Amino acid sequence: MKKWQELTGNFFYLGRSPWFPGTVGSAAGLALIVLINWLGGGKASLVHLAAVIVLFALGLQSSRSYVQEKLNNDPQEVVIDEVLGIFVTFLGMPIHWKSLLFGFVFFRVLDIWKPYPIKKLEKIPNGWGVMLDDVLAGVYANVILQILLRFFW
Repeated sequence: MKKWQELTGNFFYLGRSPWFPGTVGSAAGLALIVLINWLGGGKASLVHLAAVIVLFALGLQSSRSYVQEKLNNDPQEVVIDEVLGIFVTFLGMPIHWKSLLFGFVFFRVLDIWKPYPIKKLEKIPNGWGVMLDDVLAGVYANVILQILLRFFW
């Protein structure tokens, strides 16, 4: 069980990247979104939603394990939260190069910057904060993309 939590928490060892593990995890999530969309012929919204639910459940369990073991509120090698956040960013979005590019950038900026109340969520114990701050960053990025789609693209 511990090996599975480690594997999912650092998203198949991508969290051990020596350079920008959060960005690497986000990029892996983006690649999965493109794959799901391609396999689903552009109509993969239910699979996308199911992936959000599964990623949250797996991420919560694995981040709890890391938090308890490492005594760190958001260990850098846990990147399943970034994968989840990028999935939330693109929930209900059309997938094309502009949305992928801007959504990725918006999510990463918001995840790093952590505007209010994202920073507060990060402090919630037992792995919840690890997951919820990225969910909210994904929601913010999703809203920004929705506005851009509606008014500018």
